[in-house]
Amino acid sequence: MNIIQKEEESSKQYSITTLRTKEGIELAELTHNNVALVEAMISYDSDYSNSGNTESETSSAYWLTKLKKEVFGNNKSKSDYRKIIENCVQYIDSENSTHLNADGVGRKQMTERLVKLDKAKLVEYLRNPEKENYKLIEILTEKTVPEDSKYHGRKNFSFATKFCHYACYYLFEGQQEQDNFSIYDSIVAEHLPDYAKHFKTELKKGYNLNYKAYITSIDAIRAKGKELISRNGFDHLLWYFHKAR
Repeated sequence: MNIIQKEEESSKQYSITTLRTKEGIELAELTHNNVALVEAMISYDSDYSNSGNTESETSSAYWLTKLKKEVFGNNKSKSDYRKIIENCVQYIDSENSTHLNADGVGRKQMTERLVKLDKAKLVEYLRNPEKENYKLIEILTEKTVPEDSKYHGRKNFSFATKFCHYACYYLFEGQQEQDNFSIYDSIVAEHLPDYAKHFKTELKKGYNLNYKAYITSIDAIRAKGKELISRNGFDHLLWYFHKAR
C-alpha cells in the first residue's frame, strides 16, 4: 500500500455514514457526527464560506446580525431599518439562488412586506411560528405583482422559508428558537419520501407546497433517526449528501 492508498483508506473514517432502504436507495444516517462532518465541509467551501461571515458587508450574516441589534435595540430610524431589511433580502436571495427578481419586483416587494411589519410583530412571528400559524411564511409567499406586463407574479416559498430560518438563526442564537424553521429546498424535498418510507413516518399531503405539512413531515423523520439532530442539521445533511447524487 502506497501513501496515496493509505490516505484514501484513512479518509473513510471521515465519510458520512449511510444506510440503505429495502429498495437499495442510499440515505444519510441521521447522526450528530454526520451533521458535524457536513458543517465542517460547508465551512471550508468557498461557495458558501462568506455567507456566514459576520464581518463581511456582502454576507447575509452581517446584515442579520445588524437586524438583531435593530429589533432588540432602541434605534428609531426608519431609514436604517429599511437598509438592513433590503440587504438581508438581497444577500439571502443571492446566496441561496432563490431568484427573487425573476419577476422584476421580488426583492423590492419582499422588503416592503417586511418593513411594513412592526418590529415586535416580526420577532413574534419568528419566535412563535406555530402559535402564529406560520404567518410570516404566508406573508412572504403571497404572489408578487410585477410592474411590467412581460413578467408573471411569483410565490417565493423557498425564499420565505430561508428568510425565516436565517433570521431565527441569528436573532435567537443560543436559544431554542434558533431552530424554529426548516428550509424548503428542492433537493431535500425530492428525497424526503425515501426517508419517510424508510422510517415509516407519515409524509403529509402537499408537503412540497404547504409549510406546516413540510416541517411536520421533517420532524417526524428526525424523531426516528439514530440520534435527534436539529432541523438546521437535517437540512444541511440531506442537501449536501444528495446534491451530488
